[in-house]
Amino acid sequence: SNSMGGGYISLGDDSDIDLSGVTFGISMWIKPGDNPPNDNNTFFIQGGTTSINEYLHLQWKSNNDSLRFGFYSDDVNTGSDVVSQGTWSHVVFTYDDVTNYADIWVDNVRLKHQYHDPGYIGTTTLTNIFSAGTWHPFREL
Repeated sequence: SNSMGGGYISLGDDSDIDLSGVTFGISMWIKPGDNPPNDNNTFFIQGGTTSINEYLHLQWKSNNDSLRFGFYSDDVNTGSDVVSQGTWSHVVFTYDDVTNYADIWVDNVRLKHQYHDPGYIGTTTLTNIFSAGTWHPFREL
């Protein structure tokens, strides 16, 4: 594993990763660390403006071990204790642009299914993938 010291990978101003107006899913394996730097630990953001339904952010809330699938002031939040510090979990965030439903899945169990009106509008101004602690890069098996 490589320590990124809370750094991030910037994917820049790239319309190739435009999640606005489309159905999408973002999947990741996470292993929340002990003593995180803050309560809102962000995995992924897209958007350059903090306007409602235009700023996508995926977070682990370390104060209660919950997850957030945020569209800025129109967020989907799980209950407490859905992931455990020091334990690997498979997390999937999905959004259906036709039905405007957002889902959060942990270890193949859907924990949240929530309707949004209006749906995710999005912007492609900026896309970043973050690491708050230790980063485990993909490895060829």
